[in-house]
Amino acid sequence: GDPEAKRRELFVKRILERMEDPAEKEHEGKKGKKRKEEKHFDVPLCLVAVEEIVACLKKIMFNKEGLDAVISFPDALRSLVTLLALDNVITMQRDILLILASMCAYSERCHRLVLDALDFFHVTFHKSGRFLVVVEILNSSQPVEVKAAVISLINALIVEAPSVEGRLGLRWEMTEAGVMDSIDKIAGETEEEGIIQTQISIFRDTLCGDAAVTDFADEFQYNPELA
Repeated sequence: GDPEAKRRELFVKRILERMEDPAEKEHEGKKGKKRKEEKHFDVPLCLVAVEEIVACLKKIMFNKEGLDAVISFPDALRSLVTLLALDNVITMQRDILLILASMCAYSERCHRLVLDALDFFHVTFHKSGRFLVVVEILNSSQPVEVKAAVISLINALIVEAPSVEGRLGLRWEMTEAGVMDSIDKIAGETEEEGIIQTQISIFRDTLCGDAAVTDFADEFQYNPELA
């Protein structure tokens, strides 16, 4: 095979193997069970290391070999999504959201893996639905670039859905979670043009497009039993 592809795959494997739960390491440290060589690995340093790992993943996933290497690990996206719980690491949160958005556009399988990862997050953290995490970020005090990345992910999930029915189903689910209300609120609070307004425009344009082909009323409605 291609030596460069093999090198990237090995690099990704090492990165993903390092993505351990910071809280678990802290717990182990308190109980005095941490191995000697890990004594320097406290929680703040762990967060810095994980942030650097995510930044590396973002860079190598801009090409097919990197993407293929990442998705060859079944739990890779699940591991990434759980890091969204670390809402105090803004750059990392933005990068994770952009990675997920790019994965949706890569293939139908990746689109399913992203939805699976969001399912995993909502089960792991006892959320009421898989899209509640994006609503919480949209309603938080996070900076504009993070919220723009959230809407980018929302748009990617909708636009790259494999069928009209799937697209409508996702939009209905997001509406029930409060995504549309949150986006409308942000649009009202953000007057200047920028990346977030661009993403909001994409969201609204696709909504209008769906309404046109499905004879929706002005207010979006969807019956999941019809999907």
